[in-house]
Amino acid sequence: TLFVAIGTSGQVWPAAGFLDEVRRAGRARTLELNLEPTDLTPLFDEARHGPATRIVPAWAGAVRQ
Repeated sequence: TLFVAIGTSGQVWPAAGFLDEVRRAGRARTLELNLEPTDLTPLFDEARHGPATRIVPAWAGAVRQ
């Protein structure tokens, strides 16, 4: 139900195909967690940007609650 891309530009295979596959299936929300926006950012349902040491723990903490 949720696809999360962490720290990837999504430009190198196989990672380059994951977002398209998920979007085509239409069954999952998508989230980009990355240092900065990528060319794929507009294709995600949600994006959070900043250092992984900050944004990943903050997101994981929110998910647990």
